[in-house]
Amino acid sequence: GYAVLLVDLDLAFLRNPFAHLVRDADLEGSSDGFTRGWAGGQLASVSDRSMGWGGGGLYSQLFTINVGCVFVQPSPRTVALMRRVAAALRAKPAWDQQVFNEILLSPGYAERPTHGVSLRVMDHLLWANSKTFFKSERARFFPGATASAPMPVMVHMNYHPDK
Repeated sequence: GYAVLLVDLDLAFLRNPFAHLVRDADLEGSSDGFTRGWAGGQLASVSDRSMGWGGGGLYSQLFTINVGCVFVQPSPRTVALMRRVAAALRAKPAWDQQVFNEILLSPGYAERPTHGVSLRVMDHLLWANSKTFFKSERARFFPGATASAPMPVMVHMNYHPDK
């Protein structure tokens, strides 16, 4: 099989993307997250004081993977994942990115099988969405030569509806 870099047309490459892929996972995907915690994942907690000291719990927060910039390695696991996504979309029309994320990010549970696909979330400062580049981290990228962040590999205009 072939490794494939899938990209949307509303994306601009500023550097060679292949030099910046880590290649240690079945799938590397850009994030819709616009901070390090939202893009790379973070733990949050809930607390029910009526339950006493044991009434709390942790949960994971992770922004969805944007299918507009995804590097997919050839493996039986990635083929099976894509087949599950395609079958789900045939069964019930929906937004492909939402269905992809529901399957990719949901662990095996009860009757839902695991897919075994390993995931790497691309660095949100190198593989930037337009909210990261133009808003939440703008000071890192502008004004040009005095910017503190390296030039992104790409900028995906996914947060800008008028393209």
